[in-house]
Amino acid sequence: MVNDHSMLIHPRNCRKRVYTAGSEVLEATAVGDTNIATEHGDVYLQNVLYVKRLNINLLSTNSLTDEGARVTLDPTGRQIHLANGMLLKIAKDRERGLLEFRGDIWRQSAMTTSTPLFEGVDEEFELADWRPKISTRQLWHERLGHPGRDKSRAIVDRLKGEPVAALDPDTALICEQCIRSKSTAARMGRGSGETAAGPLDLIHINLIIDSSRVTEYTCTLVLVDDHSKYVHAQPLLRKSHAFTQLKRTVSFLETQTGRKLKAIRSDQGTEWKSNEALEWSLEKGIEWQTTVGYNSRQNGRVEQMNRSLGEKMRTLLMQRSLPKRFWPHAIQAAAFKINLTPNVDGEFPYQLMFKRSPKRFICLMRVFGCLAWVNIPKAKRNNKKLDQRAVAAIFIGYSLERKGWLFYSPDYSPNIFWSNSARFMETQCWSDRSEWRPISIRPPPVPTVEEDLDDLGYTEENLFDEKEREPLEEYMDMELTLEEEGLGGPHSDDENPNGIPEERRTTKEREEYAPVPPEKRGPWPNWRPARNMRNLETWVKKSYFGLTAAKVKEGKDSLNPTVHEALAGKDRRIWEEAMRKELNGLEAMGTWETTDLSRGMNTVDTRWVLKIKTDANLVPTKYKARLVARGFTQREGLDYTEIFTPVAPIQAIRGVLAIAAVRDWEVNSIDVKQAYLNSSLHHDVYLKPPVGTRVPPGKVLKLIKGLYGLKQSGREWNIKLDTHLRSIGFHCMPSTPCLYSRGTGDQLTVITAYVDDMLIASPCRREVDHTKAEIMDKWGTEDNGPVREFLGIKITRERRQGRITLDLTTYIRGMVSKWLERSSERTWVPMQSVAGIAGGDKCNPDQAKRYQELVGQLLWVSNTVRPDISFAVGALT
Repeated sequence: MVNDHSMLIHPRNCRKRVYTAGSEVLEATAVGDTNIATEHGDVYLQNVLYVKRLNINLLSTNSLTDEGARVTLDPTGRQIHLANGMLLKIAKDRERGLLEFRGDIWRQSAMTTSTPLFEGVDEEFELADWRPKISTRQLWHERLGHPGRDKSRAIVDRLKGEPVAALDPDTALICEQCIRSKSTAARMGRGSGETAAGPLDLIHINLIIDSSRVTEYTCTLVLVDDHSKYVHAQPLLRKSHAFTQLKRTVSFLETQTGRKLKAIRSDQGTEWKSNEALEWSLEKGIEWQTTVGYNSRQNGRVEQMNRSLGEKMRTLLMQRSLPKRFWPHAIQAAAFKINLTPNVDGEFPYQLMFKRSPKRFICLMRVFGCLAWVNIPKAKRNNKKLDQRAVAAIFIGYSLERKGWLFYSPDYSPNIFWSNSARFMETQCWSDRSEWRPISIRPPPVPTVEEDLDDLGYTEENLFDEKEREPLEEYMDMELTLEEEGLGGPHSDDENPNGIPEERRTTKEREEYAPVPPEKRGPWPNWRPARNMRNLETWVKKSYFGLTAAKVKEGKDSLNPTVHEALAGKDRRIWEEAMRKELNGLEAMGTWETTDLSRGMNTVDTRWVLKIKTDANLVPTKYKARLVARGFTQREGLDYTEIFTPVAPIQAIRGVLAIAAVRDWEVNSIDVKQAYLNSSLHHDVYLKPPVGTRVPPGKVLKLIKGLYGLKQSGREWNIKLDTHLRSIGFHCMPSTPCLYSRGTGDQLTVITAYVDDMLIASPCRREVDHTKAEIMDKWGTEDNGPVREFLGIKITRERRQGRITLDLTTYIRGMVSKWLERSSERTWVPMQSVAGIAGGDKCNPDQAKRYQELVGQLLWVSNTVRPDISFAVGALT
């Protein structure tokens, strides 16, 4: 028991009574772990109670013996023999008659911190500047990527130039993650022992194929230098990209080392047999060696490195319980750590390769996957004085080219980003964040809310299903409780339908998760991590995999849950907050007014449309709730007339991106928040009061502004947008709707508008920023920066090559999962006979509707990224 809360690691709230020898009752309010540094090494104690009224810190000998320790008390000496073999000496306080055990206790103020990286640090920096306060052998073992026997001690000893007691090899170290991820049945046989004379005299290459389909990456190119054992690992989207990446890596290494590549050794994979590869090797004078068929041992160096990378990658994911979706970052971090780990000769691969000391990179070492608080740049803070200064993130990578660390945070945009200023909690994972105490207050009205209905995937058929008029109050507490809703919030029993705490489930319970096809992957591992990460696992929707086919999935895991499913599920609080925010936003923006229904007028019904919004990789970004009108209850001529809404054709979007790629223009994207609510209606539309609003009986809501779902809302918004763009000097192209231009030469600016999503392109960055400011001054707008995603299309730019790539891989996989789920047919020709494929007049309405949906999706794909299937799709129409 301790009397100082800062002595606890991973503190958790508790209420427990402690009875003293004098019959006094004390209360323990927290429990956690602590670390005591002694002259013999570090002692890590678990389940330590925090009792504020204690006069001294207490250590129970009964608890020690229960854990396998042996306490010796005799006139010759008083000692504690711990279960791991460590021997601790204790003394006797003659005045108080107590046994004393002395040591320095770790405090929270001693956590590893860092100021902006490389600030005031030169090549010969003082190592004391970066020495962490927590310097245990286990921590360094994790920082260095779980190296083999005593290599972590060898690394630090060499670079520090002094022995480190905390890394004493006599101290037993059993790493559970190493055992789980590196266990093998037999060791690979040793090679010939011959080594190349210098760097780049011979490199070994191979591909590691990932068949799990948990990410868009399908394989990893592994390159090993025979002389230095330097390894380069690069995840690839496609196997066909391997040779291109090989050329880039070789060019980089040749430039950095000043040497020329002499020989390559690979297997006989088709990726290395192209004419381009042959011509490249002949032109550069490279000897390309290949193994004999079915004899991978001839390329044993890279095969063994594949195994080492795989083991280290799995270990890095397990140590802080990251989902498997992070494997591309883990394998790159594994390669980075291997290059800074001494080989069998005691030499660092990085130093042998580049002839430079690795000291400056050792100081960057942090535990992969640990929790970090990253400083938010001033430019990213909306309110410079009131906004928080740091965001919680997960540390996921290093780089030889960047002076910073790579982080992932669902609470920051973009989700994956670099920073050189962060505070690391290396012993903690995401779910170890401090929990905020709930406070009951009613928030003020929100003046704006986020994206429009198109972002929710809204279609009119969404308005017809489910028991829609269920009272919202059944599920929604009208007194809103604000608390931290992120990934580290507390869990209730309702979140576990089996009533079994996640970390205590039995092996039998875990085995109930049977393997499923990759395209339907759900909850991920069959093993429980050593450090629990269930909150992150829940947020990424069962490790990202379940979202692969989520657009066609039904039930609780759907991206479009019903109100009943959302408010009866484990994400209830998040959905309640989203619905309340939507109602507050509508009222604050003056969307309606309470009035009596005019005689002979129609009333329009409403419903909730819920959506888990994702990025182009189907990673969840936001929980969206929108109150929409049921437009089919409107009457033409009474509450609407014209409804046509122009949008920019996809051909115009592709054309603008093509010009930008060739001429190196700047291209940014913006999104007007709640665009329809910025428009004004020209017809009287009356709304039935939606559930959750407080409207007197007999009254209705008269709409003043557009609402999603109304037939004319899109048209009214387009008129508003067109009027504003023309007022600031833009002109619409006569032949192409929603394609605007302004200026000439370097001042030329082009806007492509698709409802509320806009691309802004210009040769001059200043013109892009000026145009965005003119639009943002008018409406609440989200600035997405350089375009990476537009209308669900992933956009990748390679400026040096003058190339922009459009990618709908995730969308296409969802289509295949939905429409070809039960089919295994394959064809080697572009199309086959389609006579009678639609079924003619024999189709029932449901079949016809499904057929039309499929053709519509195929048309979208063929018009955006796959023109090669246009003829086949045209035959279907």
